[in-house]
Amino acid sequence: MTEFTWNGVRSRVVFATDSIDQVPAELERLGVCRVMLVSTPGRAKLTERIAELAGDAVVARFDRGVVHVPERIAIDARLAAERSSADCLLAVGGGSGREFRPATC
Repeated sequence: MTEFTWNGVRSRVVFATDSIDQVPAELERLGVCRVMLVSTPGRAKLTERIAELAGDAVVARFDRGVVHVPERIAIDARLAAERSSADCLLAVGGGSGREFRPATC
């Protein structure tokens, strides 16, 4: 068994019509500048829209999220975050994208 400690963080939910347009302001509010987008393969169009809005802040994309994330995919996502020096993960879509938690962010 792999031992770990996880410290949860407060959540912030922005629920509104066209709330996707608020992504740049939310990234600025968080003070992040190197974002990795995490999604399932089916969210390509939505991920592309977020990348357009966030511009140069997006340094990586990982679109291999699946339900009940297998360890190999989680490791690959973590490595992608490390390689890109992402300081923020932005989960796009449903629950599978939220399962990725890089060790350094």
